Amino acid sequence: MKKVLADHIQYSLLLIAIVSVSEYLVIELLSHTQIVHTLSRETRAVADSLLLILIAAGPIYFFIIKPVIVMTTMYQHRLQYLTDAVEDAGDAIIIMDTSGNITYVNKAFETISGYASEEVNGHHFRLLKSEQHSHNFYQVMIRSVVNTGSWKGDIYSKHKSGEELPRHLHIKSMFDSQGKLASYIANLSDISESKQQEKLLRQAMKMETVGTLVGGVSHNFNNLLAGISGKLYLAKKHTTHPKALVHLQDIETLSNDAAKIVSQLLTFSHASPQKKQNMNIVQVLKDAIKTAQLGMREDIVLTTDFTSEALTTYCDPVEIQQVLINLMNNARDALGSANRKIMVTVKKKERQDCPSMASCQTCTPEVVYIAVEDTGSGIAETDITHVFDPFFTTKKVGNGTGLGLSSAKGIVEMHGGVIRVNSTLGVGTKFEICIPLISGQAFETEHTQQIIAADTKKTLLVIDDSDIVRATLSQLLQSLGYTVLLAKNGRRGVKKFYEYSDQIALVISDIVMPVLDGPSAVTLMREIRPEIPAIFLTGYTNDNVLDDTYDNHLTVIMEKPFSIVTLSQTVHNLLHPDESGEETTGYATEKKQLDLAIGY
Repeated sequence: MKKVLADHIQYSLLLIAIVSVSEYLVIELLSHTQIVHTLSRETRAVADSLLLILIAAGPIYFFIIKPVIVMTTMYQHRLQYLTDAVEDAGDAIIIMDTSGNITYVNKAFETISGYASEEVNGHHFRLLKSEQHSHNFYQVMIRSVVNTGSWKGDIYSKHKSGEELPRHLHIKSMFDSQGKLASYIANLSDISESKQQEKLLRQAMKMETVGTLVGGVSHNFNNLLAGISGKLYLAKKHTTHPKALVHLQDIETLSNDAAKIVSQLLTFSHASPQKKQNMNIVQVLKDAIKTAQLGMREDIVLTTDFTSEALTTYCDPVEIQQVLINLMNNARDALGSANRKIMVTVKKKERQDCPSMASCQTCTPEVVYIAVEDTGSGIAETDITHVFDPFFTTKKVGNGTGLGLSSAKGIVEMHGGVIRVNSTLGVGTKFEICIPLISGQAFETEHTQQIIAADTKKTLLVIDDSDIVRATLSQLLQSLGYTVLLAKNGRRGVKKFYEYSDQIALVISDIVMPVLDGPSAVTLMREIRPEIPAIFLTGYTNDNVLDDTYDNHLTVIMEKPFSIVTLSQTVHNLLHPDESGEETTGYATEKKQLDLAIGY
């Protein structure tokens, strides 16, 4: 505005100067011309005016009119650019008069609100008012605009369809050159997607917290199961009464089932170690179904059709179970109030029977076929192409992260497989998976189930902060013929080791303990005796803690609850490495891991 005023003053002064100089030249010209005395007063006035115009016209055009035309054209172009920018802006632009009546909206307004410009021009801005905000909320907004000239924040705005959607609003007062209120201008942005991402992120963080909680609870629960399993062995050893043995066997079965549930919870929360190996995928999927059933109501009819044949795949059992659990959870959530059925099929298929054979580049001659089918609400055609997209979900907030199917697709493809979906709205949905089978047998599950007693009276140091685990371990090892020293934390364990360093043949320690953890304690002991073997017990595998011990050939890591068979064999193998003929580095063998998880 100041620049325009300065330009006006500049051109006005320039015009006065040109006219003044031109008039002077006319006077000089006429005064030196004798003909002027022969003209009448009227004719002389006309001649004066004509000469003034002729002399001043050129300078006025070149110094005033032409620059003004150029400047005007430039302003017109700039105004057109601004008009186009406002009209084609991605956000809705709304201009209102001082009463709040809408006088202008751009194209984006129709997309965001659903209203065409002719439907809202002349109507009050309250047309977009949402019932989700209180009267006080709008009063605060109005006071802010009146007192400060603007207000901005996230609100809900009513769409033409009646739906109330999240928007970001920035409203500002506009004033004229005299400082009087002239209008209001509002910018309305669609933030539905960002709000959805925020909600999904919060839900994902909740799930991460649940995973951490599961890990902590499982640690304590596995300590209890370790004590129960050990006490069961000791009770059976000292009991010959048939009825008592039957009850003890039932308790043992229940204890093993509890250990399986903990293991499955760790799998679901990604808190167990993950690695690919040759596995009987049928058994892996059966275990996953047991986990998925924990979250299903009893009125859901679950039907399974599993092949009796062992099917070997090179897979990560944890991830494969995660895929099936995600699919079954989705099927459960899709079910209505009636006809609540889920069907799971697992069988072997020949390559030529695979519908995706033409597009699949990794198909082997045979594949394992997995299908999860439900009688739920189905998926709309507009959504079917997006179901595998990260963060896409049709569930209500709090019921899903939008990551289940995308992660399932990624896992299946990492295993060389494909996943497909077919759905009919109102009828149900069917997910189908094909994963390549490999030739050969699944990993060996048979292992010598023999308890190995001590051949000589060797001394073992047991360190565990759990009283029940420490006492049970002591009784189990003593029953095998070993002498046992006890400590309730790492610091006391180190002190005990210093006292009896020449007698202790092996250290058995919990990993996570107060005062001093197990790995740190063993590290201090190995400063005195580098060759001392150690068994680490854990109720919850933490890879960061295990990194320092994993590659040590004198170290074995065992998960609670442990079996007396695996305990006795592991102790014997570490004490007699030349006789064992087994690799004792890092984790126990796959069978040992299986024994540790399920008991004897």
